[in-house]
Amino acid sequence: VVGRETIETAGAVGVADVLSRLPGVQMVRNGGAGSTTSVYLRGADTRFTAVYIDGIRVDSQSTGGASWQDIPLEAIDRIEVLRGPAAAVYGSDAIGGVVQIFTKKGEGKAKPYVGLGWGSRGTVKAQAGVSGGVAGWDYSLGVSHASSNGFNSKTSEGSNPDADGYRSNAFNGRIGYQLSANQRVEATALTSYMNSGYDASKYDDRSIYKMSAVGLNWQAKWSDIYSTRLQYTQSRDFYQTKPSPYETDTRLHSYLFHNEWRLGVQTVTVALERREDKLINSGLDIGSRERSQNALALGYGLNLGKHTLQLNARHDRDSEFGGHTTGSAAYGYEFMPNWRATASAGTAFRAPTLYQRFSM
Repeated sequence: VVGRETIETAGAVGVADVLSRLPGVQMVRNGGAGSTTSVYLRGADTRFTAVYIDGIRVDSQSTGGASWQDIPLEAIDRIEVLRGPAAAVYGSDAIGGVVQIFTKKGEGKAKPYVGLGWGSRGTVKAQAGVSGGVAGWDYSLGVSHASSNGFNSKTSEGSNPDADGYRSNAFNGRIGYQLSANQRVEATALTSYMNSGYDASKYDDRSIYKMSAVGLNWQAKWSDIYSTRLQYTQSRDFYQTKPSPYETDTRLHSYLFHNEWRLGVQTVTVALERREDKLINSGLDIGSRERSQNALALGYGLNLGKHTLQLNARHDRDSEFGGHTTGSAAYGYEFMPNWRATASAGTAFRAPTLYQRFSM
């Protein structure tokens, strides 16, 4: 888990820079800050890590994997990294692991904040926002801007000798309401826009990135034993290059009904999930393609003091590829205070992207 204090003192320019300081995580960027960025968890390709923002899956059905350069670092409260195959919980793509990103959440009195920063090569960062809570409501709103003149990231003969800078703007919002002592509703939203330069020809090549993630969820505790969570999310990953004409647009819609029973030292979960993918891309044979996945996930947890056990199984049925079942098992033993030995095994899979299926 990477907390807000660590993020603020890291001096990092992006989420990938923060993650690259963790064990088993590497980061590659094909130019300066703002250019296409990949994260490798346990050596697995960036397409093999499932990424969520406040429980909202973000992904590209063109290249596969999240557009790391689009995620505004200023909006993040904490990051949780799960290493290893986790398809039995998260479905397709969770092969190298899972990265969960959480934005700021408000509480207590209103707390406004402003941040300004300057750096070399004309780098400027600015952020402002407010968070708090009143009369059952909690809220957190923020805006941020970052820009830089950059540097010439490709100096080979025939390349444009210009500096490849970038500028980005982002907004994040999270609003919740406590309906009763045992029921809560929440809405979360994050949008970002980035315009960055890269060298592919003698012209001023530009990349345009747009990302959005929106989610609604209702949590209810019906008894001391049984609780549920109902969630709807949607995300968008848009990429365009200029002056060369290329455009790709991914839309994801997800529905989740999560049930949990706490029986003393045991926890049982049952989840129903549906995901709908759509890709609009200039490289597809008919321009647009869609597919869906339905899943049933089961979980069992046991906590006996020094001993912990977790079992999971999940069946995904893809509208194109049929069914696939995954499972995982983990055991932990705390053999002395603050020391635990764990052993785990799991299976995972990745369904091809819509671009891989239908590109010309």
